[in-house]
Amino acid sequence: KEKEEVVRSLSDWFVPESLATSYVLDEAVVVAGDFRIDPAGHIRLADFVDTGTGERRVGRIVQRMLEIETYKTMSMLGFARVREIGSRMGHIDRQLTDLMADMRDEEKSADLTLAGLLAVSAELENLGVQTSFRFGATSAYEAIVHQRIEVMRETRFDGRQTLNEFMMRRYDPAMRTVKASEARLKAMSDRAIRAGELLR
Repeated sequence: KEKEEVVRSLSDWFVPESLATSYVLDEAVVVAGDFRIDPAGHIRLADFVDTGTGERRVGRIVQRMLEIETYKTMSMLGFARVREIGSRMGHIDRQLTDLMADMRDEEKSADLTLAGLLAVSAELENLGVQTSFRFGATSAYEAIVHQRIEVMRETRFDGRQTLNEFMMRRYDPAMRTVKASEARLKAMSDRAIRAGELLR
């Protein structure tokens, strides 16, 4: 009967498609959340506590759920930064490709090509400085999110997706995008340096 009441509450309070629900800490509590911002600007998280579960244990679960949401939100700042610089990185990449093609053209001035490569290298260095802290913080926050989920010792509730599965589908792709952009920025910088040394 209690399980039926929990299922009914979940359908009333959350968006089913994005709902993550699971038993945690040896089925002491059912945690749920759809991680969607409601019209009031809030995210709903719910804990359904088994009778006999101590207040301190419930408090730790609530704290971990809040930490998961907080650090998830903080790590998504890195994804937002990637979206901001995506077109700029694409423009720099095309410039670098054109300059490397100019190196093979004997009619192109080596001095002008070198000046162009130095300008691109400086822009890439500047971009790297601007994003290094945010990318590093994103990686650290991502690790905390996964660690907090792991210590909750999830088991499946009513055939629904767990918090870990939700993160794999909705969160991890964004984190992989951040890592890929960080690697791309470093690779572009290395290409520009090698091309400049070769031209010299």
